[in-house]
Amino acid sequence: MNTGAAVFAAKGFRSQEAEAFPHIDLIADQRRHRSAESLDEALRRIENLPINWDSYGAAAPHGHAVQRAREALAQLKAQLPPSLWQFAFVNPTPPGGIQLEWDIPGQIYAELEIPPQGEEFFLLFEKTGRTEQWHVQTMDEAVARLTQFLLPVSPLES
Repeated sequence: MNTGAAVFAAKGFRSQEAEAFPHIDLIADQRRHRSAESLDEALRRIENLPINWDSYGAAAPHGHAVQRAREALAQLKAQLPPSLWQFAFVNPTPPGGIQLEWDIPGQIYAELEIPPQGEEFFLLFEKTGRTEQWHVQTMDEAVARLTQFLLPVSPLES
């Protein structure tokens, strides 16, 4: 039984329903990235998700959001050290956007949400119980703020 089938079986669905959503394997795999290159591969897989990929009516990822996520990853790869990429994830969002996130347990959480049309970007930063939220108009500003937040962090290698 594939991971998607196991998820559905655990929720009480019949195997036919589970096999109808094999892309759940992709969602389950999102927590296994260890490099910037593996995020590129995950984004390629996310780009091909169908409508209803989450079985709750989610939109398929919008091409503009995927392209903007590629641009963000390219800029961030040039600025962030390899030690931070093991904590990075890329996820589809139900409206058809893309979310890049960094989750370093006990230290920080940061996310960049790219909406389906990519018209405005949302940033969320959490550190030592303090949360900051930003809405920015350009990808350059989003990447600059994200980099400024992440660079002082020195994660322990795992």
